Amino acid sequence: RQAAEALLKNRDVPAAAEAFRRILVEGGDHAHAATCHYKLSICYQRLKDYRAALCSIDAALELLNAPDYQPGAITNTNGKRAQDTVVERIARERGNAYLSRGVVQWALGALEEAKCSFEACLRHYPGGKCDSAVYKLAEVRKRIALKDAQDQAQAQG
Repeated sequence: RQAAEALLKNRDVPAAAEAFRRILVEGGDHAHAATCHYKLSICYQRLKDYRAALCSIDAALELLNAPDYQPGAITNTNGKRAQDTVVERIARERGNAYLSRGVVQWALGALEEAKCSFEACLRHYPGGKCDSAVYKLAEVRKRIALKDAQDQAQAQG
């Protein structure tokens, strides 16, 4: 998994996607399956394959939302043990997956669904603090209001 993440970090997205797919097919450590699905969705987003990205995000969320889910070793990006509790880590992973789902839905033009995903991100994120989700939620609400106004103008015109 670390090799796959290194490929993603080095922007070799096709190789990273293949590595994450191989980990999931070979049935590696179940504790990291949610992370692998989520990272695979990031690869698909960068490759602009948004339908595949949604499938991967949904697979990650299915695992993250399971009542018995426990994450793998809790480490930060530098490989040091993270300070978060397991509950905070799960909340952050779940929040990031909803944030990612919102970004994909926005890219696909599904603004209402994107709004719901950004709201779900803020419900799950530790303390509701995710600046990216707050910003994106505000932007998508503006787009929805603009679209509604345009639809009304067309209906009246």
